[in-house]
Amino acid sequence: MAGYLGILGASVMTFALTNIDDACLLTLLFAQRIPARRIVAGQYLGFAAIVVVSLLGAFAALAIPDRWVRLLGLVPIALGIRHLLKYHGSGPQSASAMRIAYIALITFSNGADNIGLYVPFVIVGRVYL
Repeated sequence: MAGYLGILGASVMTFALTNIDDACLLTLLFAQRIPARRIVAGQYLGFAAIVVVSLLGAFAALAIPDRWVRLLGLVPIALGIRHLLKYHGSGPQSASAMRIAYIALITFSNGADNIGLYVPFVIVGRVYL
């Protein structure tokens, strides 16, 4: 029972510490007068994607050979370069044009630290449970 309480406490602390930056991001979105429904829906979708990617990453880390795991760090860099080249000429959007999908993508892209901590945390949790 003490093991479960320890994992629960560590889970709550990990969640709180990795989402401090997300609270700042949400404050910025609310300050731009974006409708609250869009922000909340986008936040839930983005965070659900973070959890799904973290779980997939944890299970894949157990199946992928160690020498290939290091190459996974190139995936976000390639996606960022592709996005930069695709949207290089477009200007900034107004706050009223922010859609739920954009807010979800902002939340997801801000969650790299979350994924970086959740993947090993899930692996360690599976070992102890």
